[in-house]
Amino acid sequence: MILAIRGAEDLATFYSPIRNTVAVNVTPIVAPIPKNWRYAIATIPTAWSIWPFVWSWRMVYHTEQLPGTYGEITAYLCPGAPSRTGWRRREKKAEQVIEQAYLDKVLESFSGYIAADELYDGPFCVLSIVDNHSFERLVYEVLDHDPTGDDMRCFFKRFKQHLDRRGLTVIGITTDGSPLYPDPIVDVFGSDVEHQLCEFHVLQEINKAVLKAVTQARKRLKGKKVKCGRGRPSGKIGRRLARKNRRLQAKIKDLFDHRHLFVKKKLTAKDKKILMRITRGFPELRSLRSIMDEVYRLFDRRCRTETALARIFHRHGMSHA
Repeated sequence: MILAIRGAEDLATFYSPIRNTVAVNVTPIVAPIPKNWRYAIATIPTAWSIWPFVWSWRMVYHTEQLPGTYGEITAYLCPGAPSRTGWRRREKKAEQVIEQAYLDKVLESFSGYIAADELYDGPFCVLSIVDNHSFERLVYEVLDHDPTGDDMRCFFKRFKQHLDRRGLTVIGITTDGSPLYPDPIVDVFGSDVEHQLCEFHVLQEINKAVLKAVTQARKRLKGKKVKCGRGRPSGKIGRRLARKNRRLQAKIKDLFDHRHLFVKKKLTAKDKKILMRITRGFPELRSLRSIMDEVYRLFDRRCRTETALARIFHRHGMSHA
């Protein structure tokens, strides 16, 4: 809308941000302008903005401030009360309903074989039971201390109660070899339930023992080094001791850089050549590699149980019926 007002000396033109409107049945009224009005003054009413949450010179009143850097809510678009969903912490009854519904779903295809494990996270320990075939987590419990045999016994009893209500039984249990499990398993599920160790954890413990033996070999080599004085060695004895220390240090470095070859599952021709070089003069380290080859052969998935047992008894000179 454009307003034009004639003053005493000049024509003053004002632009209004209000959009043009169409008026119906309007009678024009012309009123004379006094000549003693020397300055063009016009009063234009402010308009309402369609955005109610910003500052604008078009508004009659100021609204709330804009959200700050943390995104606080200053106003609501909806005139109704905000939703209260999630404001109140769920109680034990609601938690039991959710737990029962979840267990009904995951236990429909229960295989009978479970895996129990504990996970340490700072001062907390999470006990969990997983279906060993479908890999669905069945139950869990969070402790604020290191678990004991009584904690495991109560945890297994709570899980067994869920199974008893649905007429299910446990056939086999897999654990990581921790001493926490054997006694509670027998007390809760009985001695007829098969208890086996996890293959991954067994291999992990064996690998740790082998690498520890390699570390001890490096420490023995380090103890054989002779302490020499500072500066360039002088005399035949000094140079001979310096050469010996360099050879020992090179051997120590090779055992450290290639320590993974002692636990590597499959060795290439190049790996075998390096292993023979760094274990020269250390028959016990070569025996460690031979032990690892036998371990990997026993845990080979292509090897049947009878074949693995026959190999074990053959190694110990025993007969297998």
